Amino acid sequence: MKGVFEISGASRYDDLIAERYHFPRVYLRAAEACVGDWIVYRETGSAGGRKAYVAADRVHSIDPDHADRTLFYARISDFIEFDRPVPYRDPDGRFLERMLRELDNPAIAGRALRGRSVRPIDDADFAAIVNRGLIDTLSPEHAIRLELDPRNIDAPTAALLASPPDERRVAQLLVNRKVRSAAFRGHVLDAYDNRCAVTGLRMVNGGGKAEARGASCSVR
Repeated sequence: MKGVFEISGASRYDDLIAERYHFPRVYLRAAEACVGDWIVYRETGSAGGRKAYVAADRVHSIDPDHADRTLFYARISDFIEFDRPVPYRDPDGRFLERMLRELDNPAIAGRALRGRSVRPIDDADFAAIVNRGLIDTLSPEHAIRLELDPRNIDAPTAALLASPPDERRVAQLLVNRKVRSAAFRGHVLDAYDNRCAVTGLRMVNGGGKAEARGASCSVR
């Protein structure tokens, strides 16, 4: 079952979201239901948080915290940060999670989420959030910059990018090596403003591709 894991800048937990999510026993059953499936991280509004979905990853196991028997770790794999935070309401004010859409009074959304820091999410809602989160990576206008153009991708990836943006496509996108590399490349290029990390020179070729190289990985 897919889920939502909430994170907070004011958290007292031992989270490292690309590797582990630390949570109390009250959420154990909900977290166990997500093992083997995907979750999205939602950043709360506490400590200046953005009230937005910020990343996706897969839960591969649950371990007890041996230092505190009331706490557990969800072990994470295949972490992918979104290109941009996805607000928990769309521009029309519609919540992206069905549980929130079904509230009689939308004004109580914050109250309804208390005690539900780990919760299930519909496959369709999960897919919609991921598609919004990876909107820059998947945009044809960024294909050359992110090396997802016909010269750089294989036939299966090209077919995947051309397929309808449904739940099946999203499941394949999240594990596709070229798509994951493109998303990472986008973050590196944005961080360095398409500049060489060594010389500081900004180099974008005639096709729109940034000819930059990071210190720890090539983005050329």
